[in-house]
Amino acid sequence: KGATEVRKADVLFLAHTQRCHDKLTGPLLEDLNVLLAKWRLVSRAMLEIAAHKALPAAHEAALELHRAIVQAVDLASAASGSGGSELLQVPHLDAERGKKWRKGPRKAANLASFAEMAAEERRSSLEAVGLSEQELLDAEEFAKAVPRISVSQAKVFVAGEDIVCEDDIATVRVKFARENLAEGEASGAAHTPFFPDAVIPEAWWLSFTVVTRGGKTRLVRVRDAGRDAVAELRFKVPSAGKYRGRIKLLSEAYAGLDAEYDVHFEVKTEKEAKALDRTRRAASGGGGGDDDSGEGSGGEDDEDELGDFEVEDLAD
Repeated sequence: KGATEVRKADVLFLAHTQRCHDKLTGPLLEDLNVLLAKWRLVSRAMLEIAAHKALPAAHEAALELHRAIVQAVDLASAASGSGGSELLQVPHLDAERGKKWRKGPRKAANLASFAEMAAEERRSSLEAVGLSEQELLDAEEFAKAVPRISVSQAKVFVAGEDIVCEDDIATVRVKFARENLAEGEASGAAHTPFFPDAVIPEAWWLSFTVVTRGGKTRLVRVRDAGRDAVAELRFKVPSAGKYRGRIKLLSEAYAGLDAEYDVHFEVKTEKEAKALDRTRRAASGGGGGDDDSGEGSGGEDDEDELGDFEVEDLAD
């Protein structure tokens, strides 16, 4: 009996990710809905465990599984990052219509580029592949709601200090905007028409890796649901030197919307930090010496002195 139940679950999972729900009878659909809720809980637990253990590959696999479950997309296609599979998340754009839509100048189009298109261009292109008036309205509502993320600031700093020193516990702070929302709005539920629970949050994960040999990846789920959001995580600073950090914003609910950025920062030795501090005090008329009390460092101004490191958008 146990083996039969496993095979049944396998078949139901495939029916869901291949969007063959119309081929399932009433009892099988009920079983699928029960399993979907459980599968999602398992995938969410896998995400949290992988983040806690700093296992980026496991986290990526759990993220792909979660998206496949809530969006009813093929797991292999979701993992490959194919633009065609991403477009299956657009209402009424099935595989055949999506293939037609991606011909010509839209050959490399994906979900992000679909959402960024001008409304009239998007409408006329969808009309050309056979969407009805109501289907066009549904697709346009989806395009307005699908997240469009842009990072305005990325900063690496040590709280209360104006210099990052080796072995410090530093914070990486990322400010980003959900461009699809108006000022004062907050993100709500994701568009998941094939999932029985209508309240799947439009959540994101922040990933940060210092790009060095053996660099560890830190992951945290973003709690801020506002249009202008802030995400932070802490990490132990490596030895002195100049570093490049890789920032990723990963969508929990949608395939194809992840973004990558680079942030550059410098780490000083304790000796270099003290020398720089003396130089700054002398330049500001605050006196020299080896006073390590930190007085005269300036509080908020210290953090501002660190500056906003160059953020390089890698989405292209």
